[in-house]
Amino acid sequence: MRYRYTSGICFVLLVLIVNVYAFAQWVQTGGPDGSSIGGGGPFYALLCVGTDIFAGSPYGVHHSSNNGGSWTAIDSGLTTGSETSFAVCGSGVFAGSYGGGVFFTSNSGTSWTGVNAGLTNPFVNSLAASGGELFAGTYDGVFVSTNNGATWSEASAGLPGVPAAHGAVFISALACSGGNVLATPALIGVYRSTNHGQNWIRVDSGAVNEGLCLIARDSDVFVGTRTSGVYRSTNAGTSWSGASSGLGGVIMCLVAAETNLFAGTYQGKVYRSTNDGSDWTSVSAGLTASPVYSLASNGSNLFAGTESGGVFRSTDQGASWTPVNSHINHAWTYSLVVVGSDLIAGTDVSGVSRSTDHGATWTSANSGLTSLTIHALAVSGSTLFAGTSTGGVFRSSDHGTSWLPTGWTTYDINSLAVSGENLYAGTNASGIFVSTDNGADWAAIDSGLGDITRVIFQSLSANGADLYAGTNEGNVFHSTDNGIGWSIAHAGHGYPVQSLVSVGSTIFEGTAGDGVYESTDDGTTWIRADSGLTSNEIQSLGVNGSQLFAGTMYGGVCLSTNNGVSWNAVETGLPDYPVSSFAVCGTDLYAGTLGGSVFRRPLSEMITAVRLSANQLPEMFSLDQNFPNPFNPSTTIRYSLPYRSLVTLTVFNTLGQQVATMLNENEEAGYHEANFDGSGLASGVYFYRLRAGDYVATKRLILVR
Repeated sequence: MRYRYTSGICFVLLVLIVNVYAFAQWVQTGGPDGSSIGGGGPFYALLCVGTDIFAGSPYGVHHSSNNGGSWTAIDSGLTTGSETSFAVCGSGVFAGSYGGGVFFTSNSGTSWTGVNAGLTNPFVNSLAASGGELFAGTYDGVFVSTNNGATWSEASAGLPGVPAAHGAVFISALACSGGNVLATPALIGVYRSTNHGQNWIRVDSGAVNEGLCLIARDSDVFVGTRTSGVYRSTNAGTSWSGASSGLGGVIMCLVAAETNLFAGTYQGKVYRSTNDGSDWTSVSAGLTASPVYSLASNGSNLFAGTESGGVFRSTDQGASWTPVNSHINHAWTYSLVVVGSDLIAGTDVSGVSRSTDHGATWTSANSGLTSLTIHALAVSGSTLFAGTSTGGVFRSSDHGTSWLPTGWTTYDINSLAVSGENLYAGTNASGIFVSTDNGADWAAIDSGLGDITRVIFQSLSANGADLYAGTNEGNVFHSTDNGIGWSIAHAGHGYPVQSLVSVGSTIFEGTAGDGVYESTDDGTTWIRADSGLTSNEIQSLGVNGSQLFAGTMYGGVCLSTNNGVSWNAVETGLPDYPVSSFAVCGTDLYAGTLGGSVFRRPLSEMITAVRLSANQLPEMFSLDQNFPNPFNPSTTIRYSLPYRSLVTLTVFNTLGQQVATMLNENEEAGYHEANFDGSGLASGVYFYRLRAGDYVATKRLILVR
């Protein structure tokens, strides 16, 4: 009887633990979705299939069935978020991804299935279809499938660098014209296959280089280039002629819409040709974001996918554009603050958004703002200040409902801080300024800062008369007299100081590459405070009483409850967006991200999760960011398994070549780590991929010698 009673207690405890884990995760809020201005990005690929529109980005796929009026994330089954290309073949839609190969859906994206048998390279740049054949352009040449992606075979003979030296060439674009397939490999000319990709020959006679995009319309083929505009062939590539009069910039994408041809550029312009490329005219009114990565058309509607402004639509063949980003929660959120019970977000391109219901819904709060890139927000009493990229500082006394310019409207503001009656602003190459009258007047406070014309003041922290300033050059300056005089408090690591916060008398410094430092003696000495951090690329620091939070470049959040002595990861449910800002509103912590808008998590969940024993089983698969990163020559990769699985951990270079197999064996459920030694590799960017059961995840690591 006693034994049974004890078992009952264990069962109750297990249920409690499972419940804690079931809810202990970050959840994306309802925005900001940028529906009025811009919805984040980048959107590398767009596809129109009748009334269905697909938009692919590094964060997955969104779908609209009402011409962009509203969007829904459709990521079920996608194991990587970097979707770079689309194609229609047979009974469904295919998506090419950077790191996950090819995915297929037959139900408008409700669910996706990986279709990669025989595809030896998971980095897919382009897709094209003709009849029942589907072609994939990868970092390892071209592959073809004749059975809806069920199996793939290599189709690269004659392409430069393949198949003799796999990974020596990547295929930037593909197009099908009649019975021909055309490719632009490694930005070297145009190649054509007349036998389903079995053999390729160069067909541009050396005229076309640095091709970035291809489209085919009937017998016409157009290629957009990096430096030479657009070329046209009227005979499936046998001969080419320049078709660039009036064009400017790097041509990122091309699309044919009704009788017109459109080109999108890296510089954020869209050009239209009504005569098959002989002449071009800029048609970019209302298109406020750059670059333009993708274009698509379904007849009367033309869509453009951009870097940080989301998706734009034109209903008049490019004459005018409007953003169509409702429920695309990809806004780049640089800053978060709380005014009363309202949560305020400062974004890139979308200006200021406000939520009065704990993030469930957001509304634009931009009336009076002349610059809509908000790098910094600060609160003094009930007054809200916004630091903008081109318009200086603005002030609002009604929680952002309306804004007024302060006495300073010409600088690029990167950081703001408040101490008593003083408002401080750090600029891009113009020094630091202070206002003592709510922004009506400003004075430069640069004594001791050196050559301010080459310095970006990334971060500011004010605590009484003590003021700290962090720069892009890796220095921290300290002033003990409200900024009248400055001296260097910390120098030498060379990484941008992204964030500075005070916890009592301790100042913490978050760097973009060298972790966290702390000083307990007013900046005289500094020590590392990064034990347990999952990344040393710190984008933001946040404080809630004695709790200290660190946001990283690749979506990690860590919590310290002992003044930085040790850290614990609290990132479950948070995708790989850079975490740029924190704010506490009520009982929740909010994280602003670059590309994923705002996420929310109850503070109590994180404290409970940290206190739980590390021996308890994880509730889901996960792959952490390696640490340190950058590294030389070794780094640690941590991952979690909720049950026993066959685990494969591999490392690839940027060409998609596998350079190391770290693990390929069955492992028990639990928390694991593996050490990667890059001693035999050159400096650069690499990718590591974890496969465990049906779970696949890929992250980036950087080797610096």
